[in-house]
Amino acid sequence: MDFYGLGTDTQPTALLIAIPLLFSIKGKKINTPIILLWLVFFLSLFLYFKNASGMFIYAKNVLNYLSPPLLCTTVYALCTRTKFKIDFKFFLAVVFIYGAVAAVQHWYNPTFMSFVLNETRVALGTGRGVISLTTEPSFYGSMCIFLGIFSLLSYSRKQNLIVIPLLLFQMVFFAKSATAISIVAFSIVLYTIIQLLRFRVGYIVTVSVLLFITVPVFMNQLNELEDTRVGLLAKLFIEDPLLITQLDSSVAVRFAGAVSPFLSFKHNYMFPMGIGNYGDFIKRLYRSGKYRNFLNPYTINNEDRLGGSTNVILFQLGFLGLLFPIAITMSFWKRLDSDGVLFAFIIFMATLFTLIQLMHSMIGFIIGYALYTSRNKANSIST
Repeated sequence: MDFYGLGTDTQPTALLIAIPLLFSIKGKKINTPIILLWLVFFLSLFLYFKNASGMFIYAKNVLNYLSPPLLCTTVYALCTRTKFKIDFKFFLAVVFIYGAVAAVQHWYNPTFMSFVLNETRVALGTGRGVISLTTEPSFYGSMCIFLGIFSLLSYSRKQNLIVIPLLLFQMVFFAKSATAISIVAFSIVLYTIIQLLRFRVGYIVTVSVLLFITVPVFMNQLNELEDTRVGLLAKLFIEDPLLITQLDSSVAVRFAGAVSPFLSFKHNYMFPMGIGNYGDFIKRLYRSGKYRNFLNPYTINNEDRLGGSTNVILFQLGFLGLLFPIAITMSFWKRLDSDGVLFAFIIFMATLFTLIQLMHSMIGFIIGYALYTSRNKANSIST
């Protein structure tokens, strides 16, 4: 919700609430993941000496870096002190509200409930999905992912069998977000590989049966969605995975942004790239003839700024930015023996390489909540 008329996807509302709330909590506890997150924030202050974008962008960048440690610390302190837990029925109601608003937008009125936003970014008829209570379909898709991650961290397997299908339905049929669907597909593939390496025979059999059932259904649904953007991209991906980065500008921008830190690690020897150097960096690679299978002219000419979360930190801070994914891994670590939490961790890490800004309130919230449940594993629900 754009309370401040900034016209951006993310708002500082969570930061403004977290600051007084954190100071009001007595006996706050910290640990290594929280310390690492705060260390990343303090390191970001030194980007002032490697800033090519002016003071406004630098200040905005600093606030982005501040969001995860501040929200994580607040959530962890609040949960530790109050044994905070969101009732499953309340959470399910939230999921239904997102779905109900999206259903009305999809079938009846594209601008339904848009008064809660100062700007409705995308309407029906563009080949994309609806926005529900967010600023655009991709943001709606990412909210479905974040809600799914929280559900996997919080509730039982039986309860997740209710929530997860509802969120997947919203993501595929309402949000129709190619980015969100790609993240889920990539995470499923990576999760399956891990389970194969662990010789989980039961999981292998289950996946084989599900593929046997779902592939024909998916191909049939793909034909029905052939006139939509996500349907076209899915067909292109099946024909040639890299072709979609040449024909779809949005996918190309997101893919280039996701791999940018790895390219900088290779070509800049893991040293910090700073702020405002992304455009020059990818243009230099393009002009040298490298990576033209996914660096298309649109990306080179129109994207001077890098968006995202973990990828931005790794690109700007270089090897120092590795502290951020290390902190996240440590927050989830004690519960990674649970299949549900393992998948939540994989999809969370994958999502943070897309155009999800660090100031998104769910990032710090999930890290803090994962840390709390890991530190209280004996009292956590095993998924």
